[in-house]
Amino acid sequence: MGFADQRLDTLTLTEVIAPLERVIHEIRPRIVYCQFGGDLNRDHQILFQATLVATRPTANCIEAVYAFDTASSTEWAFPRTFIADTWVDISTTLEVKLAAMTCYESEVRDYPHPRSLAALRHRAHAWGNQHCLDAAEAFMTVRRTLRHGQTPV
Repeated sequence: MGFADQRLDTLTLTEVIAPLERVIHEIRPRIVYCQFGGDLNRDHQILFQATLVATRPTANCIEAVYAFDTASSTEWAFPRTFIADTWVDISTTLEVKLAAMTCYESEVRDYPHPRSLAALRHRAHAWGNQHCLDAAEAFMTVRRTLRHGQTPV
C-alpha cells in the first residue's frame, strides 16, 4: 500500500484503516491474517489495530481473523501474551517458506537470532511438535463469526 517501513506512527489510524477497508471490499476475503497486536514492533501494533476496525463484524464476508507471531517481535514484547489456539501443518511447505524468507535479506540474521533460517526452522518444528506435527504455523484467533447456517469446526 506504499506505507513506509517503521513509519505507520506518523499517520492517523484512519489513514491506515481506509486502504485496508478498500481491499476488503474489493477482495472479500473469508479469512484475514495479521501480525499480533502485542508485538514489540510499533508498525505491527498499528496494523493490528487498523485490521480490527477494517474486519469488524459488519464486513460480512469475513469468517475469521487470526494473528500470527513474528520472530523477534512477538516474544520480545512485554507482557508476552500471544496464545496460540490454531495450528496449521506446514511440514510439506517449510522449505518453501524458508526460501521465501531469504528474499527478505534485510530481515534475515545469523543463527542463533530468532530470524535466522535455522531458528525459523526450529520454531516451525517446535510449534508443530505441540500437536504431533513435524512443522506448523501457529495462530491466535482474534475473531470468528458464524453466519446463519454455519456450524462450528
